[in-house]
Amino acid sequence: FTGSNLSTVFPGWKEGSGVGMPSGTTSGWSSSTVLGQATARTNLYNLGSEDWIYSPKYAVVANDSLFLDIAITNYLSATADVMGSDDAVYVMISTDCGGSFTAIDTFTVADNLTNSLTTFKYDLAPYAGNDVIVGIWASEGTVDDTEDYDVHIDNLFIGDFPDNNLAVVELIQPSSFCGTAAKPIDVAIINLGTIAQTGFTV
Repeated sequence: FTGSNLSTVFPGWKEGSGVGMPSGTTSGWSSSTVLGQATARTNLYNLGSEDWIYSPKYAVVANDSLFLDIAITNYLSATADVMGSDDAVYVMISTDCGGSFTAIDTFTVADNLTNSLTTFKYDLAPYAGNDVIVGIWASEGTVDDTEDYDVHIDNLFIGDFPDNNLAVVELIQPSSFCGTAAKPIDVAIINLGTIAQTGFTV
């Protein structure tokens, strides 16, 4: 995701702007790597910023949850920062095909979000059997605060993560497949489960 290709790399996902409801096809969301991995990033500084990123329609089944990672950093850096007095990041859901949205969580300055990505999980059991659209709405609010910071979102996922679920996401070495059986293998692994993992065998 570069800030202009969301629907290409994640088919069905959209951007928009607006208070309470997304409209249009553009927003302030772009990409960042300041946290050591690719995240979706939007800046909250200018009054009027009401940035949305939202999903296609999803059929919720039993045991589904919404997972996301969120962090706050100073503008275009990995340094810690704080949110403005009435700024908010809303986790939104729609059950009428985008006709209206309801907040299932709200992050404000009182939540003391850090510059380390933190995982949040939302039980979607109340929506089982329904089609939903989920979204993230980052709002500057109505007060023009001096805080100039970025909101980072990553690993937004709807489904049922098992407790233990490791996945290989990149083969780092060998760079070619020619060599001996004794050649070391280096891979990047992500923990998709809900329990921290140590001492595992690849």
